[in-house]
Amino acid sequence: MQNQVIDRRVEEILSGMTVEDKVGQLFIVRRPQDDGVAMDALRRYRLGGFTLYACDFENRTPESVRALLASYREAATVAPFIAADEEGGRVVRASKYPQFRALPFPAPRDLFAAGGYAAVESDTREKAAFLLDLGLQTLPVRMKQHCENAQKVA
Repeated sequence: MQNQVIDRRVEEILSGMTVEDKVGQLFIVRRPQDDGVAMDALRRYRLGGFTLYACDFENRTPESVRALLASYREAATVAPFIAADEEGGRVVRASKYPQFRALPFPAPRDLFAAGGYAAVESDTREKAAFLLDLGLQTLPVRMKQHCENAQKVA
């Protein structure tokens, strides 16, 4: 039953999209440095979303990032998927800046060496909460929201 509801909702969304909308949704690109250019790209190319890197967080606060991402969602025809590569260790984008987190997330391999799988799992949950709080959605959260929305329509 739930799959049928989801399938109907997907068809409903797709039937309301132009070919340009559908093609644009295939692309999740590097966020342009200029906020105006980023907003224009979302509208003009109907992008599937942006990937954010360290420079996108460097001169911002958590509040300004939330506001920026909210403005992207408001401007887009289809809510964009906005991601950041925040693995820990050498791969930290937001947590490396003290305005976002006191200490950067550690490398998963270091966590595993010190505390096994439980330490990695705990860190992953903390990292997910950190990213969600900034307005970045993880794929499981996005899928859950789509399913809930589809159930409301049914």
